[in-house]
Amino acid sequence: MKMITVAAGIGAALCFTTAPAEAKTVCNFPNISTPWDVTMNARMDVPRNGRCSIRVTTSTGDQDARITSQASNGKAYVSGTAIYYEPAKNYLGKDEFTYERTGLDSYGRQAKRWVRVSVYVQD
Repeated sequence: MKMITVAAGIGAALCFTTAPAEAKTVCNFPNISTPWDVTMNARMDVPRNGRCSIRVTTSTGDQDARITSQASNGKAYVSGTAIYYEPAKNYLGKDEFTYERTGLDSYGRQAKRWVRVSVYVQD
């Protein structure tokens, strides 16, 4: 498994968006491209007692998602085409989770994508 660190502003083969929670801080997650068979590092800013989602879309069709490494100070889960993160009540600080997407690459072959998300919960 290769490792790639992503910065905001890279093209989007896999598109991520966020849904703001009702709190002072707005969810922040950059659009990034996630190549097949590598692990990407990403950052998510989440409001205290809020919930943020990463909407996952792709041009190669349906994909299965699952959390492969659960967050320590909150909960990450999959619902439909979104990955959600909710911090523990009143938690402020850093957390992390990893998820995997399985689907077909542009050649129709089975492939996987992993994203390790560093979460920063703040006011």
